[in-house]
This record gives sequence, structure tokens and C-alpha cells, in this order.
Amino acid sequence: MWAPNRAEPGQQSGPPGDGPDPHATQSLMFLPLRVFAAPALVLATMLPVAACAQAPMRPCPETGVKHECWGEVTLGENARYSGEFRHGKRDGLGIYVYPSGARYVGGWRRGERDGEGIEYRSNGTVWTSGTWAEGITVRTHPVDTARFPFSLSRTNKQELLEAEAKRLLSSEFSVPALARLPWRERLEQGVNNILRRWLSPEARGLEEIPPPTYPAALALRQEPWESDREFETRVEAARNQRKRLIDQVEAEYRAKVDARNLRVAQYNETRQEREKQRAEKRRELTLAGLAIVAPAISLSLEGYDQQSNVLTLAAQVEGLGRRAFAFGETPQAFRREAMTSPAGLRAVPDFRVTDAGDILLAAVTVEAAGARMRGVPASGNPPPLRPASAQLAPPEPPAYIAQTSVSVDRNQVEQILYRDENEMLRKRLEEQRLRQEQAVAAADARAAQETARLRAEAQALRQRLESGEGRKPPMAMAGLKAHALVIGNSAYEGNNRLANPAHDARAMAAKLRSLGFEVTQVLDTSRTELVSALSRFSQSASRADLTLLFYAGHGAQISGTNYMIPVDIRMADISQAGLQAVSLNSVIENYLPGKTKLVFLDACRDNPLMASGLRGISKGLAPISVSEGTLIAYATKDGQTAEDGVGQANSPFTAALLEHLGEPLDIAVILRRVREKVMQRTAGRQQPWEYGSLTGGELVLSAIKP
Repeated sequence: MWAPNRAEPGQQSGPPGDGPDPHATQSLMFLPLRVFAAPALVLATMLPVAACAQAPMRPCPETGVKHECWGEVTLGENARYSGEFRHGKRDGLGIYVYPSGARYVGGWRRGERDGEGIEYRSNGTVWTSGTWAEGITVRTHPVDTARFPFSLSRTNKQELLEAEAKRLLSSEFSVPALARLPWRERLEQGVNNILRRWLSPEARGLEEIPPPTYPAALALRQEPWESDREFETRVEAARNQRKRLIDQVEAEYRAKVDARNLRVAQYNETRQEREKQRAEKRRELTLAGLAIVAPAISLSLEGYDQQSNVLTLAAQVEGLGRRAFAFGETPQAFRREAMTSPAGLRAVPDFRVTDAGDILLAAVTVEAAGARMRGVPASGNPPPLRPASAQLAPPEPPAYIAQTSVSVDRNQVEQILYRDENEMLRKRLEEQRLRQEQAVAAADARAAQETARLRAEAQALRQRLESGEGRKPPMAMAGLKAHALVIGNSAYEGNNRLANPAHDARAMAAKLRSLGFEVTQVLDTSRTELVSALSRFSQSASRADLTLLFYAGHGAQISGTNYMIPVDIRMADISQAGLQAVSLNSVIENYLPGKTKLVFLDACRDNPLMASGLRGISKGLAPISVSEGTLIAYATKDGQTAEDGVGQANSPFTAALLEHLGEPLDIAVILRRVREKVMQRTAGRQQPWEYGSLTGGELVLSAIKP
């Protein structure tokens, strides 16, 4: 909401009725061409069109959403806005007139004052001027009233836009860092700076929408004076109300995700369109920049053919060489001055820029003796000059992908606690319990079958490796791009705190760096921080050949699915476990790029959710099936728990990994040695286990670093 600098004398401090536009719809946060935003944003979006006039903006329709048009709307008590609209919002150049006749003329963005502008009193004198951002004055300073006149209409708006664009473009080429350079370097760097910003649209409102927070579980108790029927009615009413709240939360979340996905699609489309227009924009910028840097031109006499009455002058421009130009049918006074003092003549070059970025001196206009004559090249084609801007590499765009909304599992978030349940509620809960048990039994059966198959394959592979049969040559490890994400969660609430995960993560990060990995380390992460770290790692490791995930902390399996548990999960509210924890399968499939993936999970420590008694939560981690090229190592077998190593520097599993990862052996041999070391140190209580299947030759991590 707009916050005024101060009120006009005798007037209220804010514009009456300057609330949400009744014609406005939800902003799509799409980047239009604007001239009155903050200077950096203006240059990034508007300057490439400064060299050519913009087409006049069309009037807004009487009905429907106002977009890319000039219109007027009445707001509140006789206040009105007249100016540009985009996506139903006041956006661009506009004027806001108060009921008193005072007004603001300047830039708008998404319905708020944004950019430079002027506040006028009702008599047309300036009250204040400066720069606004999101409706708030950020700086007061003088602003030329010619740029934002008291009376603004659609007819004079185009002239203001062109003048403002030229002013800002000139200021870009006149910054101190460029002003001292020769004109060629000044032109190249100025064009490159503007073109890079133009190729990278503003990415506002494209962050992923965080998961919704659902209403707390019901906790009702029958009062001594309350009959069974009355209690049943109250419980049913509370459940229905909670369902409506859940539906509302889900609907709002899906709407936010859909709006964000639309903005992402429009952002990607805008960037693709600008990349297609890149050559044309470079040409326009080069022409506009030449007019600003104004390279000096000197003339000298080349000759005069009296028979054909053709005067030839030589034009010299730094960087473009010397070029002869012919002037035909020239007046005698023009020839006399040109032949006697050619160095004192005023010459105006006529440049041309090709799509490839070549600069040509196509013609020269000379003023002498009150006459203006245009000279054309005497012979041949003019020599081109190709600036460095023609070879400008496009900026690397950030990765923005569509987001999928989630749905609530009502069997988990609905927990009704009360005394002396009636028959109807008991029957319903019993049906839910039976369905859950059937689903868990089916998942356990599938997991058992998959475990048996994987164990048989692993045993056969061990036998072949030990006998030397089927041994493949090692992979080419030198120069391999290897990235690792190391996560350690210790700071859980209450008695669930763990001693070693943070120590384990630091030690593992140092070890992997010594082996040549590029390591991303995060400690004691909330769910939001964990998801953000996964997203950043997915982007930074997008071109990796090998990715490695090491996780130390609490882990759990719920209904056969494995989860990594953030430190901010509420252990006392088990209904949030399936929503707030992070699925291991999702992490492997969506956030670990690369052809080869290694996952080390030291996360089978005591499951804090087991004490809750919630159905579907089992001891340890569940077996997992992953795609080819992935190897997952558990700190202990599925269904078992691992030791934290209390009193030791690291857990048994992490300590063994740190000892053996640097050995010049295949990863399969390394993990066998780790298993032996852990079983020895825990007296057989803990047995590490692996799942997955790597392809190719031997994978020797110690050979990554050249």
C-alpha cells in the first residue's frame, strides 16, 4: 500500500480510496517494457528499444482485464487514475488525481507507485519529487517537470517515453567507467552491458511455493454433563469444519502454485523470445550508441572533376579507416569553402549496422557555405568494423521449472482423541485401520520380494568379483565432474537430539573435498532449508558426471517409504510426519543429476516416531529400488537401527567410510571393507547394506582428483 511522504497542507496524508483496484486481477508478475522503474530495471527492459519509437498504446476496453493499454478508472471518493495498465494493474506511466485536485504523475508497477515521479499541489506547483519503490518513497530528489507534466494524456505520453528512453540510454554510455574510453571500446562495453541485462528478464515471484500448513488434529473430550448423542454431534461438526478448512488450505495452495507456474512459463517464454530478437536488439543498440558516443570525423580534399562537377572529399574516422566520398552537383560556394579549408567543415556520418554486427560508414553529410550536401562512397564497399559486442555470449539463465501441488492425507491429519467413543466413530476408525493394515501388508510383501531379488543379485555379483569373472576395466576417473551434497541434522527437539550427525557431516565434507569433489554442506536444516539446499544443489551439479549424497540424522519409513527428517519437525505431532519429512525416493529421482549416483545414509538411528504408535511407521529404513547407475548404502540393514557412536568422534558407519573412501579400490570393495569394520566394532549388532546397481567399469573415488 502507498505510503505518502507528507500531506499537502489542508489535505489528508494519503489518497482516499487508494486501495485495491476494483478492475484489477491477480498480477502475473510478468516483465513488461517500462520506463519509470528503478534505473537498473529500466535499463534492463527498456533501453534496447530506445533507438526506435514505440508504437502508441491502445485505449483500454470498457470490459474485461485491462492489459497493455491506456485507460482511466475511478477509485474511492472521486479519486481517479489515468495511465497505463498491465494484467489489470496500474503499471507503467500514469497520473493519480486526488479529490482535492492534487495529483501524482510518474511510474507505477503492479498497482503501486514505483520509479521516479512528482507530486503536485492542486494549483500545479510541485509539492515533492523523487523515487518510489512498491508504493513507498525511498529517496527525494529534484525531477524535471518536463518528464512528468502536471497534465498528462495518452497523446503526449509517447513523446515522454521516447525522451526518457534516450536520456537513460545516454546516461548508460556516459558513466565514468566508460566515458574515459576510446569510442570503440565505450560503444562495445555499453552495448554489451545493456544487452546482457535485456537477455535476463527480472525473476520476481518465481520462487517455489512452500507446502501448506494444515489445521491441528482434533482433541475432543466428552464432558460429564454431555450425552453420547450430543458429543457425537459436536465431534461430527468439528470434523466437518476441519475438513472445510483443509479444503480451503488446499485450494489456496493450488491457486498459488498454478499462478507461480504460469509466471515461470511466461518468464521462460519471454527469455526465449528475447534470445530470438538478440541480433536485432544488438543492431538497434549499436546505432543508438553511435549517435551518443559520436566518433569524430575529419575531412580532407581528395580532388575535383571540373568536367563532371564532382567534388571528392576523404573522410577519416578512427577505427573505420579513410574513405573517399563523392559530392555531385555542388554549388560553387560550397566547393570553394570545401577546397580551401576542408578541415574546418562540419561533417555528420551516416552509419549502418548489419545483422552480424558490422559497422559501415555508408555516407557523409557536409555543411559548407550555408549548404548541406550528402556524399556517397566514391567506389567499392566501405570497410566494416566488427565490435566485440557481436560475439557476446548469452548469460546463463536460472533454472525455473513447474511446481507440483500436494494433497492432504486425511488419514494422517485427522486424529480424534476422546473418551467413550460411540459405535459410529469406532466403526469408521476400524475401517481405516483395516485399509491401512492391508496397504502395509501389501507393501511389505512387495518389499520382501524385492529384497530377496536384490540380495540374490548382490550375492552373485560378489561371487563373480571374488573369482575375477566379469571384472570390468576401471572408469576414466581423471577430470570427472563430481559433486557432493553433505547433510548433518543433530539439533532435534528434546530427547531426540543426536550427538554426532553434525560432526559426521563436517568430517565427510572435508574427506570428499580432498578426493576432488565439489561439496555443498548444510547442517541442522529445517524442511524449508533442506528443500532449498536440494534445489540449489540440483542446479549447481546439473552438469556433473557423478553426484553423491551423504545424510546423517534421523530417518524413518512410513508405509514402506523412506524419509529424511528435518530438525524442525514436531515429534509430538506425528500427523505431520508424512507431510514435513522429505522422501528419499523423491530426492534421488529429482535432485541428484548425473549418470552415476552414490547415496550414503547414516540415518537408521532410533526412530523418534516409533513411540507414537502410528500405524504404518516401522523400525529402521525400508528396502529401496532405484534406477540403473545408482548405488545406495545404508548404515545398517533394512528394518534395523544404527548406532550414533555416543562418546566417539563419529558414528561407526561414518568412521569406517572416512577410513576407507580414500583407498585406490572399487567402491564395491570399499563398502565390503566398511561392512566388516562396522560389524567388528559393534560386535555384529550393526551390518551395513547396499542397494542398486552401478554400470560401467570400476568406480575408484580416490582417482577423481588429478
